[in-house]
Amino acid sequence: QILTMTSDFGLLHPQPGKVAAYNCNAVEFCAATLQKSVFGSRTMEEMITTELLSAINAEDGLVLPNNMQVSGYGGGMSMSSRDLARLGLLLLADGRWKETRLVPSEFAREAMRVQVPRTASLSSSCGAE
Repeated sequence: QILTMTSDFGLLHPQPGKVAAYNCNAVEFCAATLQKSVFGSRTMEEMITTELLSAINAEDGLVLPNNMQVSGYGGGMSMSSRDLARLGLLLLADGRWKETRLVPSEFAREAMRVQVPRTASLSSSCGAE
């Protein structure tokens, strides 16, 4: 529910799965968890660039505002339209780029399915009450 923005992570009166709202606290939690358990001494930017973007021949790279390391991912990441299109093609190809599998096919399918339950109401909250 954290990744689908239906967790109500950090809210005073949570109702997990009932409301869909972008949640800055959840994004920060995920970023910190990934940094600690997966990336080690590398930043998220280094990981994404070396393990994924270079493999799909991204031309413009990833941009993080204010040189963010772990905290601050709620501020977002951005990339050019052509590099984002390459990521889209990777997902449409079931996680394969040319002859190489870059992401598991299950991940590619999950990334493209509807993530928020149709019964969830929408909120403009950013994880603060």
